[in-house]
Amino acid sequence: MPGREPLSAPRRAARTLSLAIGLCALLFTVCTGAHAQADEVLWDSWGVPHIYASSRDSAFYQLGWAQMSAHADRIAALYGTARGEGAAHWGAHAYDEDALVWSLRIPERAREWLEQQSPDYRRYLEAFTRGLNDYAAEHPKAVAPRNRWTLPFRAVDVLAHVQRILLTRFLFSDAGAIVAWRSGAVQSNELRPEKAQQGSNGYAIAPSRSADKRAMLLINPHLPWSGDLTLFEAQIVEGDSYVYGAALVGQPYLSMAFTPHAGWTHTVNGFDGLDTYELTLRDGGYEFDGQPRAFEQADVVQIDVRTAGGKRVRRTLPRASSVHGPLVAIDPARGKALALRFTGVEASGLSANGQHTDSSQLVQRYWELADSRTVEQFEAVSTRYPLPSFNTLYANRRGDILFRYEGRMPRRSGGDYDSWQGIQPGHASANLWTSYYGAEALPRVLNPASGFVQNANDPPWFASYPAPLDPAQYPPYIARPLLDFRAQHSLRTVVADSSISFDELVLAQLSNRVELAERVLPALLQAVAGEPKLALAAQVLAGWDRTLAAEARGAVLFLSWVEEMGGAEGDWFGQPWQRSEPLATPRGLADLDAARCALARAAQHTRARHGRLDVRYGDVYRLRLAAHDLPASTGPVAYGTYSAAEFAPDRAQTRRAWGGDTFVAVVSFGPTVRAVGLLTYGNASQPGSPHLGDQLRLFSARTLRPLWLSRAEVEQNLERREQPGKLRPQASPARVLESRHE
Repeated sequence: MPGREPLSAPRRAARTLSLAIGLCALLFTVCTGAHAQADEVLWDSWGVPHIYASSRDSAFYQLGWAQMSAHADRIAALYGTARGEGAAHWGAHAYDEDALVWSLRIPERAREWLEQQSPDYRRYLEAFTRGLNDYAAEHPKAVAPRNRWTLPFRAVDVLAHVQRILLTRFLFSDAGAIVAWRSGAVQSNELRPEKAQQGSNGYAIAPSRSADKRAMLLINPHLPWSGDLTLFEAQIVEGDSYVYGAALVGQPYLSMAFTPHAGWTHTVNGFDGLDTYELTLRDGGYEFDGQPRAFEQADVVQIDVRTAGGKRVRRTLPRASSVHGPLVAIDPARGKALALRFTGVEASGLSANGQHTDSSQLVQRYWELADSRTVEQFEAVSTRYPLPSFNTLYANRRGDILFRYEGRMPRRSGGDYDSWQGIQPGHASANLWTSYYGAEALPRVLNPASGFVQNANDPPWFASYPAPLDPAQYPPYIARPLLDFRAQHSLRTVVADSSISFDELVLAQLSNRVELAERVLPALLQAVAGEPKLALAAQVLAGWDRTLAAEARGAVLFLSWVEEMGGAEGDWFGQPWQRSEPLATPRGLADLDAARCALARAAQHTRARHGRLDVRYGDVYRLRLAAHDLPASTGPVAYGTYSAAEFAPDRAQTRRAWGGDTFVAVVSFGPTVRAVGLLTYGNASQPGSPHLGDQLRLFSARTLRPLWLSRAEVEQNLERREQPGKLRPQASPARVLESRHE
């Protein structure tokens, strides 16, 4: 070419070879499609990362990077707490949590769990941790100064965090109750530090009950909207498959999710896999079967506490383990101690088939669930790596639906569910359980004739309807016996519809109808008929549509009346719950005079607080997060709404939502998956993120958004593209071709 020096033969050959290599690389990428995809994260316009990974190591790495992008400071705080070192940096308010972490031996057990990982999963955990750390290194301001001491993270931090959430937020709920016992503020017979009462809803609909003959799944956990149980929405694509769902922030797996082949969700099941025992201290140990018994693993831990002046003081925490489990509180003055015995975590070791019997393999469990394609494979994984609690609901493209009541159920000496709540006497072996029922002995419903399974934190007997399980065939302490209003709402909705469309399932999830009002409002209106002083209140309630819609007038007055009656779980009903009428009781009013007086008080309070009896529900019940301030259109589950929001008093006589619906997904398993959903509070907690609270407007409007699953949909709704940290390739095939022409 004019103006260019001719190439020598060696240079022409080198150039030809380079072009050939580049062309081959490009053709390989085109021909193999997704299998040769770049390692990259595509963030959609709702802040959801779609992680395209060429390997499982890459998937873990990018999941860590993506979580840090949205929640870096929260992850740092969570991992610092799981180390039991918060008080040294954050001050005395963190001491009680540190003490609980060390009393439960979480740091030590996390190291044991790390050693128990297979070589592959240990490597994956390290990849996840590298993703976290590489993001922090490239974005040093993402972690606030008060939390930077937690960096760099380690794989053991991840497992300590997984374990702490499992133990202290699900199995064991109330560290504050232990603190109160330790201080003498309450006695053992007043203390009930048992399971956390987190909520959740779920449906799995079989083709026989589906309008388009495709199986459907509803994922709908109810959790707090901030803190330890924040959820992170993501899609992970490997090859020609994907998994889409939600992870608890800081955890390296999607715990509720779906794939092109199947999906699953969890609800808290009321499973009693934890007992609290009160011990009588004696001779340096404790009394057991009339004799002194030495503590096991007795030692002390030094916990540094940062003072207001910035200095550190050292506090000594005595630790010990009893035959029941670790001590979580000691009161030498009273000669008493409390010990926790919990399933699924304390029992390390191997079962007869060589599998771990504890929860150390949770990470592997959830990735293998995502890899499963049939219900048989799904159940094999679930049984191999048992959960310590939770219900599981499952549906797949083949049309199978499944309900599993999961957990490691202790073989107790007797008693019913209520008798094992609260503090148990720890002085005798007769009250100590040492073995477990196998998974085959727990409630399970596969492909029922009804064509659906459901759960709204109700007992397993009503996983479908008519009830497919007989409680008499199971230990009496396995589950609480009755159905609350939300569970009845759930069952009545699906029982009434023999051919459920996708849109109808969406409407079912969004329902804000108050089941409690259906049962008691007619009796209340009849009781106040002819009462002049209550005429206006009666008029407002009679005109109310019995929903918690933002525009509903009468809902605020009704909820105030229920509070005056003692709450939705009180014993003021004319007809208590009956197993013979599980979907129609409780109902009516036992004391009409009390109901009239309660309405008079509720009317007085409503007028005083809001200026009128018919104040709009959404003017009082608000969704406030970051710069967002919107009217709520649903409410507390205790009143029997299906969609949920829980509230606490806020400014100017209003109430502010702090929890309820979190990640929602309605999924139809056809040849192409159809899905809509929501992450109520948005997919980020980092200050200044545009996705902090950006989905509240959808929640307020009772609307779900499409979940983008295909690459084409993601590209059409793209916010930004990343090739994270150390995975960034030096040059793409296209760039190779271009560079050879320079």
